[in-house]
Amino acid sequence: EEIARFSGKGAGILSRIGLLVRKDWAVPKSVAKMQGANLQAPDNVLLEGYWQSERYFQGVEQRLRKEFTYLRPFSPAHAELAEQLAVMNSVAVHVRRGDYLYSSVHALCDIGYYQRSLQLIEQRVPDAVPVFFSDDPFWTRQMFGSLKNAVFVESSETDDACADLTLMSRCRHHIIANSSFSWWGA
Repeated sequence: EEIARFSGKGAGILSRIGLLVRKDWAVPKSVAKMQGANLQAPDNVLLEGYWQSERYFQGVEQRLRKEFTYLRPFSPAHAELAEQLAVMNSVAVHVRRGDYLYSSVHALCDIGYYQRSLQLIEQRVPDAVPVFFSDDPFWTRQMFGSLKNAVFVESSETDDACADLTLMSRCRHHIIANSSFSWWGA
């Protein structure tokens, strides 16, 4: 609520990373507009962006990975999948549709993009197992259900995007959508 009140936007899981220490919303312009690596921000600053560059995290990778560690126990189905991902040549395939279907800013990755990407992976990693993550699982199954060895992650039992992100991060290869969620998973 505080982020939404301050920025006029909702607090999406990865659309913004906010560090809110006090309710004092003074954001120095020099910090708010900074771009690049090793951003040093003082207290009571909201950092907003897509954060899709490793340059932002140089020198703090291990700390960031620790802070992004998923602490909840997986559902039984997700726990079993996590074990399988550890031994298979998994390819996370993130298909984002939901809000992109009606977006004037973000375009959908079309079926051809995924088909070409899957063909390229198959050429380079013959024993690859595509593991599909999507906010539109019905459409994804319709389009890719005939692929051999395909795994479709159903998150309806927990509706937990963080679990999906963690499972995506455990895959060895990635086919990402034009989405920060995909990028972070990869």
